[in-house]
Amino acid sequence: MSSEIFLDCYRANVALVEKGLCFQTFGNCSARLNDSQFIIKPSGVKLSDISEKDLCIIDIQSGRMVAGDLRPSSDTPTHQK
Repeated sequence: MSSEIFLDCYRANVALVEKGLCFQTFGNCSARLNDSQFIIKPSGVKLSDISEKDLCIIDIQSGRMVAGDLRPSSDTPTHQK
């Protein structure tokens, strides 16, 4: 699995914060890994406290996390569609 897409997704989330498009820890970007999975940032964490390695991998069909140590964003169902 390419770590580049994880870094790109992480950087997109950082850009949201830098541009003032997020409030506290609310708001995020996600990225498709393939036809069945996507990545999204963890819920309720500051981006300054994590790295791209902390992003959660979600199964698109079920909405369940398949990899990651932190709870996925509460916006996961919105990104799943």
